[in-house]
Parts: sequence; structure tokens; C-alpha cells
Amino acid sequence: LAAKLVLGEQPSFVTVSDRYAGYNYLTLEQRQVCWAHLLRDFERIAGRSGLVGQIGKRLLAYGFLLFRWRGQDKGAKHFSWLQKRIRVQLEQATAQTQCSRTANTCANLIKMWPALWTFSRNPLVPPTNNAAEQALRGWVIKRKLSYFTRSGRGMRFWETIMSTVQTCAMQGRSTFEYVSDSMQSWLAGQPPPSLVPEHIHLHPAACA
Repeated sequence: LAAKLVLGEQPSFVTVSDRYAGYNYLTLEQRQVCWAHLLRDFERIAGRSGLVGQIGKRLLAYGFLLFRWRGQDKGAKHFSWLQKRIRVQLEQATAQTQCSRTANTCANLIKMWPALWTFSRNPLVPPTNNAAEQALRGWVIKRKLSYFTRSGRGMRFWETIMSTVQTCAMQGRSTFEYVSDSMQSWLAGQPPPSLVPEHIHLHPAACA
């Protein structure tokens, strides 16, 4: 329900996120599973013993290679090679009986397979949602330290000003000037200035 309220019933953009079940209503073609989260899953698998640990180490190595090639702007043929090898490891992990948790995790990744590689088909889609999480990190820490608000009204204000400050920072705009312009527009009975960049239609990815 929360994901639908934020993204809409039928979003037209690609959503970059973790594997939270709330995003399952989206088609796989509309999703990019965050590879930073996948690396953490692979690291946990690599820490297990026997065959499972060996598979996890290979998956982790392939994940690091993915990021290296992404940084080097490698072409589609490189990622095609990588996809084949990762798929083999996931299928081996799903078939093994030593660890059911590993089997379930890897079976889930196979089911979501197209959503793991959206970034390789669309260069505007990042392979992680790190930018979104980094943007929220400072505010999450502040919320923990301040114990948040004591009213619904305070919560609505905090959400609004948090979004405004972070958006202005990302766009290189002055928050003070934006808030001042918004207040002047309100006093004049006019709509506030937009925080949406004029070029937003060129970016079809949303990070959650």
C-alpha cells in the first residue's frame, strides 16, 4: 500500500529498490533490483560453509566485477557474459540442499531475473539505489537523535522541509531563496515555484 501511494498504481518509470514485497505489484520491466543489497546477500552466503560458501564467494566476485565494468562503461556483451555465469551459480544454489535459506534467496533472484539487469538495457537506470539512501542518511540519523515529532502536523512539516532542503541541495539551489519565493507566492495567492527540474522527463528512473 505504501509503495502504491508513493509510486502510483501504474507508474511509467523504472523503480530502483531492494526486494521489499511491497514493490511486487510492479512489472519486472519497471524494476531494477539494487545490486548493493545483492552484494550484502552474497556476502552472507559466502560466509557459510561448504558448497554454499563457495557459491557465495563466486557470486560476490561476480558482483564486484559488475561494478568495475559499470564504472568502465563496458558494453552489453560483457554483461551478457556475466549474466550467464551468475545464472549458473544461482541455479546451483537453488538446487543444493545444504542450506534452505540460500536456496530460497537464490530462487527468488531467478524469479526476478529481468529486474536484476534493467540497468544493462537502459543506461539511464543506475544499478543501485545508493543515491536515494545517501540522501536520506543524515535525516534518518537526526530523527533517531531527536525522537522525531509529537504531532501529525509536525510530522507533515518535517517531511516537507526535509524533502525541500535535500532537493534544493541536489539541484544546487538555495533553500532559503526557495522558501522565501514560496512564501511570497503564497501571500500573493499564486502557486509556489516548482522543485521539479525542467529536464525530469529525460530521467525514467525512480530510486526507492
